[in-house]
Amino acid sequence: MKSFSAEHILKEALDVARTRKEKPSSREFEWMFEASTGLTRLARLSQPDATIDTASRNRFLEMCERRMAGEPVQYILGEASFFGYTFRVNSAVLIPRPETELLVEWVLEQSNLPPGAKLLDIGTGSGCIPITVALQNSEIACSGIDLSADALEVARLNATSLGASVRFSQLDLYSESFVSELDVPFDVLISNPPYIPDSESVTLSTEVRDHEPGLALFCGTDPLLFYRKIADLAPLVLKKAGKIAVEVHADFGSDVLEMFVHSGLRNTEIIHDLSNRERIVVAEVD
Repeated sequence: MKSFSAEHILKEALDVARTRKEKPSSREFEWMFEASTGLTRLARLSQPDATIDTASRNRFLEMCERRMAGEPVQYILGEASFFGYTFRVNSAVLIPRPETELLVEWVLEQSNLPPGAKLLDIGTGSGCIPITVALQNSEIACSGIDLSADALEVARLNATSLGASVRFSQLDLYSESFVSELDVPFDVLISNPPYIPDSESVTLSTEVRDHEPGLALFCGTDPLLFYRKIADLAPLVLKKAGKIAVEVHADFGSDVLEMFVHSGLRNTEIIHDLSNRERIVVAEVD
């Protein structure tokens, strides 16, 4: 069986990357190399003469080509990190981002939910929000809904692999039967809805625009579209004084808060991310 020098193959891929517009970071090369060959960086350093077989070489070079074509490394590896957990991801779901961890932190630290509280995540995608909450606090009964059957398949796989008890359902936020199909009332409603106006698509990186699901990214011409619907539904799905927390476009956080106030929600607040950008809006129903 033919074998190849691990260091030579890695150097070969790095040399090719230097000629391409999309240049994977050295860390991404390390991740892809380990995933395709099983050799960690530490193993290569301790075994400078390590070799890999043809199949491993081809897997690695194929991964490199996909990355240099703009595909996110998380989709190539099939996983992404969120709140210290590893979630399966593919092109049916958004890649979990650090900013969204603020929603989880708010639920766990600021929402003051009682034991046995019920949480609903609208547009759950990979399920990273309700799964993480369930793993961190097993006394919160977590549910997640999504319009995409493919996304829900990923979410259920994540719940199973991580050992989280979360109820997932395929529901359309705009369906007339939406509320009747839920196990209402809930104590808290969470959502990271589509909030990027279509007009901003040209400003996005090719990684995001060409690979992540548009259904979960774009909101058409109205950046408040989904927040307005959530505000309308909140009194119907939440208990008295039930809480809402939504991730927002950094340019429209104040607009979301103002719309929540005009919708009759109370105790509204904006939470900023580590870059001091408006990222989460919280509120309560009467």
